[in-house]
Amino acid sequence: MEEFLSKIKAKMGEASSLLQFERASYYRDLLSSLKYLYHSNKMDITKDKKILVGERLDDGYKLFYIVDGNLVWKKKFHRIHTKDIEDFLSKAKKFENYYVYNKGEKSALDFKAIINRELRTNSSMLVEYLNKEVDLNLLINFLKTLKTTN
Repeated sequence: MEEFLSKIKAKMGEASSLLQFERASYYRDLLSSLKYLYHSNKMDITKDKKILVGERLDDGYKLFYIVDGNLVWKKKFHRIHTKDIEDFLSKAKKFENYYVYNKGEKSALDFKAIINRELRTNSSMLVEYLNKEVDLNLLINFLKTLKTTN
Protein backbone atom coordinates (compact mmCIF):
# COMPACT_ATOMS: atom_id res chain seq x y z
CA MET A 1 0.00 0.00 0.00
CA GLU A 2 2.81 2.39 0.89
CA GLU A 3 4.37 1.86 -2.53
CA PHE A 4 1.05 2.62 -4.25
CA LEU A 5 0.62 5.80 -2.19
CA SER A 6 4.14 6.95 -3.09
CA LYS A 7 3.35 6.45 -6.81
CA ILE A 8 0.24 8.64 -6.46
CA LYS A 9 2.34 11.25 -4.66
CA ALA A 10 4.94 11.16 -7.49
CA LYS A 11 2.19 11.65 -10.09
CA MET A 12 0.88 14.60 -8.08
CA GLY A 13 4.37 16.17 -8.03
CA GLU A 14 4.85 15.53 -11.73
CA ALA A 15 1.51 17.14 -12.61
CA SER A 16 2.34 20.12 -10.43
CA SER A 17 5.76 20.61 -12.04
CA LEU A 18 4.05 20.56 -15.47
CA LEU A 19 1.68 23.27 -14.18
CA GLN A 20 -1.27 20.88 -14.46
CA PHE A 21 -2.77 22.06 -11.19
CA GLU A 22 -6.22 20.52 -11.67
CA ARG A 23 -4.64 17.12 -12.21
CA ALA A 24 -2.30 17.67 -9.25
CA SER A 25 -5.25 18.57 -7.01
CA TYR A 26 -7.06 15.43 -8.21
CA TYR A 27 -4.07 13.32 -7.12
CA ARG A 28 -3.84 15.24 -3.84
CA ASP A 29 -7.52 14.51 -3.06
CA LEU A 30 -7.13 10.88 -4.13
CA LEU A 31 -4.06 10.50 -1.93
CA SER A 32 -5.88 12.04 1.02
CA SER A 33 -8.89 9.71 0.59
CA LEU A 34 -6.74 6.60 0.22
CA LYS A 35 -4.72 7.46 3.32
CA TYR A 36 -7.94 8.00 5.27
CA LEU A 37 -9.31 4.61 4.19
CA TYR A 38 -6.02 2.84 4.82
CA HIS A 39 -5.64 4.20 8.35
CA SER A 40 -9.33 3.72 9.19
CA ASN A 41 -9.19 0.03 8.34
CA LYS A 42 -5.82 -0.47 10.01
CA MET A 43 -7.10 0.87 13.37
CA ASP A 44 -10.49 -0.89 13.30
CA ILE A 45 -10.72 -3.19 16.33
CA THR A 46 -14.38 -3.93 15.55
CA LYS A 47 -13.95 -5.21 11.99
CA ASP A 48 -15.88 -8.45 11.43
CA LYS A 49 -16.63 -8.71 15.16
CA LYS A 50 -19.75 -8.81 17.30
CA ILE A 51 -19.23 -6.91 20.53
CA LEU A 52 -21.21 -6.44 23.72
CA VAL A 53 -20.32 -3.22 25.52
CA GLY A 54 -21.49 -2.45 29.05
CA GLU A 55 -21.38 0.85 30.84
CA ARG A 56 -22.25 1.72 34.42
CA LEU A 57 -24.35 4.84 34.91
CA ASP A 58 -25.36 6.68 38.09
CA ASP A 59 -28.87 5.27 37.80
CA GLY A 60 -28.18 1.85 36.28
CA TYR A 61 -26.42 0.28 33.31
CA LYS A 62 -26.37 0.61 29.56
CA LEU A 63 -25.63 -2.15 27.08
CA PHE A 64 -24.59 -1.73 23.45
CA TYR A 65 -24.50 -4.38 20.72
CA ILE A 66 -22.01 -3.56 17.97
CA VAL A 67 -21.50 -5.51 14.75
CA ASP A 68 -18.59 -4.68 12.47
CA GLY A 69 -18.30 -1.23 14.03
CA ASN A 70 -22.00 -0.42 13.64
CA LEU A 71 -24.20 0.18 16.66
CA VAL A 72 -27.11 -2.23 16.21
CA TRP A 73 -28.89 -2.12 19.56
CA LYS A 74 -28.67 -0.36 22.90
CA LYS A 75 -30.72 -0.44 26.07
CA LYS A 76 -30.61 1.06 29.53
CA PHE A 77 -31.31 -0.96 32.69
CA HIS A 78 -31.87 0.29 36.24
CA ARG A 79 -30.75 -3.08 37.60
CA ILE A 80 -29.14 -5.80 35.58
CA HIS A 81 -29.45 -9.57 35.81
CA THR A 82 -28.36 -12.50 33.68
CA LYS A 83 -31.83 -12.79 32.15
CA ASP A 84 -31.70 -9.10 31.11
CA ILE A 85 -28.47 -9.65 29.19
CA GLU A 86 -29.75 -12.86 27.61
CA ASP A 87 -32.93 -11.07 26.44
CA PHE A 88 -30.88 -8.09 25.22
CA LEU A 89 -28.56 -10.31 23.17
CA SER A 90 -31.47 -12.31 21.77
CA LYS A 91 -33.27 -9.17 20.56
CA ALA A 92 -30.07 -7.58 19.28
CA LYS A 93 -29.11 -10.67 17.28
CA LYS A 94 -32.55 -10.79 15.67
CA PHE A 95 -32.39 -7.10 14.85
CA GLU A 96 -28.89 -7.32 13.35
CA ASN A 97 -30.29 -9.28 10.39
CA TYR A 98 -32.72 -6.47 9.58
CA TYR A 99 -30.41 -3.58 10.36
CA VAL A 100 -29.87 -1.39 7.32
CA TYR A 101 -26.69 0.63 7.14
CA ASN A 102 -27.95 3.73 5.36
CA LYS A 103 -25.13 6.11 6.10
CA GLY A 104 -22.86 7.31 3.33
CA GLU A 105 -19.45 5.69 3.13
CA LYS A 106 -17.57 8.61 4.69
CA SER A 107 -20.02 9.09 7.56
CA ALA A 108 -20.09 5.33 8.22
CA LEU A 109 -16.27 5.32 8.43
CA ASP A 110 -16.33 8.36 10.71
CA PHE A 111 -18.90 6.68 12.97
CA LYS A 112 -16.83 3.49 13.09
CA ALA A 113 -13.75 5.55 13.96
CA ILE A 114 -15.63 7.16 16.86
CA ILE A 115 -16.80 3.77 18.16
CA ASN A 116 -13.27 2.35 17.85
CA ARG A 117 -11.77 5.31 19.70
CA GLU A 118 -14.33 5.00 22.52
CA LEU A 119 -13.74 1.26 22.87
CA ARG A 120 -9.96 1.72 22.99
CA THR A 121 -9.83 4.67 25.36
CA ASN A 122 -12.90 4.64 27.64
CA SER A 123 -11.91 2.79 30.80
CA SER A 124 -15.43 3.05 32.21
CA MET A 125 -16.75 0.59 29.62
CA LEU A 126 -16.65 -3.19 29.56
CA VAL A 127 -15.93 -4.60 26.10
CA GLU A 128 -16.73 -8.26 25.48
CA TYR A 129 -16.11 -9.89 22.09
CA LEU A 130 -18.87 -12.37 21.35
CA ASN A 131 -16.77 -14.90 19.46
CA LYS A 132 -16.83 -17.19 22.49
CA GLU A 133 -19.14 -18.12 25.35
CA VAL A 134 -19.59 -15.24 27.76
CA ASP A 135 -19.93 -15.78 31.50
CA LEU A 136 -22.83 -13.41 32.18
CA ASN A 137 -22.48 -13.51 35.96
CA LEU A 138 -18.83 -12.54 35.69
CA LEU A 139 -19.80 -9.80 33.24
CA ILE A 140 -22.43 -8.41 35.65
CA ASN A 141 -20.01 -8.47 38.58
CA PHE A 142 -17.40 -6.63 36.52
CA LEU A 143 -19.97 -4.04 35.37
CA LYS A 144 -20.76 -3.31 38.99
CA THR A 145 -17.11 -2.49 39.69
CA LEU A 146 -16.85 0.09 36.87
CA LYS A 147 -16.90 3.82 37.59
CA THR A 148 -20.10 5.60 36.62
CA THR A 149 -20.12 7.76 33.47
CA ASN A 150 -23.16 9.96 34.15
